[in-house]
Amino acid sequence: MSTVILASFLAYVVGFTVRRAGICLVRATAEIVARKPARTMIFVVDAMSVASLITIPAMLFFPNSVVTAASFVLTPWIITGALVYGIGIAVNNGCALGTMNALSGGKLSYGATIGGFLLGYLLTVNLPVSLPIPAQSYLTPNNPIASGVLILLLIVVIIIVGFRGSRAVHSGSAPQVAVRHFLSSTVSRDSIAIFTLGTASGLLYLIGGSWDYTSWMMHSMQGSNSGGPPALMSATAFMLIAGIVTATLLAGSFKYDAGHWRDYAVKFIGGLLMALGAAMIPGGNDTIILYSLPGLALHAVPALAMIVLGVLVVITIKKMLGNRGLLGFEANPQATTD
Repeated sequence: MSTVILASFLAYVVGFTVRRAGICLVRATAEIVARKPARTMIFVVDAMSVASLITIPAMLFFPNSVVTAASFVLTPWIITGALVYGIGIAVNNGCALGTMNALSGGKLSYGATIGGFLLGYLLTVNLPVSLPIPAQSYLTPNNPIASGVLILLLIVVIIIVGFRGSRAVHSGSAPQVAVRHFLSSTVSRDSIAIFTLGTASGLLYLIGGSWDYTSWMMHSMQGSNSGGPPALMSATAFMLIAGIVTATLLAGSFKYDAGHWRDYAVKFIGGLLMALGAAMIPGGNDTIILYSLPGLALHAVPALAMIVLGVLVVITIKKMLGNRGLLGFEANPQATTD
């Protein structure tokens, strides 16, 4: 019971912080395409890096208790699924967590995304399709060569996080002045949010392994075929949503928006594609960023690259269409949900 309570608290923290420190790959890709500062992509790297600072040392020092994340054989199935998922979140104009952010903020059309999710997962459960094949990870911590690789990865992560933190403090200032400036700055609030998000995610990995929202959806829809989601996973999913809702209410950012019927149609299609893609990977961008990559799953890097490619394809099409739109697509690719 104490484990469930602790995991629930950490999931609540993730939900609360993810509203400010967004890790939505739609926004991250759109910022880069628009040649804006890659703020969200930096958030993605930071969250993954901070989580890795917790998971990698735990794997090295406690190899019999903390294992690497589930890896899968890199097949055309996973590559295609990642591409489909990327197209889905771009059509939807937000990832799984971004959808919950938008829905809790009053954008009712994102409820259709959940409907598309449900239908997509039901299709994957009932169709005679092949599931991803688990693969043995070569990064097993009790392997001497793999331990060296893990140490190098840990050093890289420390450098990334340290570089990020050093840029937030003005050089040449007295230490106490620099610290005061940092604590009162927008960069500080963003940094605190993303470091809190990464820390909570890393600890959740140690407690429950796969705890993310997308995995919970998949387990829930598989129902009796898989025994349903574990109690800990269900608790973390509900508390993550509670954290997002709390952050919305405290920020005073709720704004009722019924939307147009086309919005519902597009969001439904986006949710359907997201579910189909997530079943093929398996997992969504939240799974890859907060679980698979900190857990050193070997398929995660190419899967993440293909998700970004899928987003890029849809954003490019949206830009080509301009103000004409397509089934309610937003003409502005920067208008994302996180």
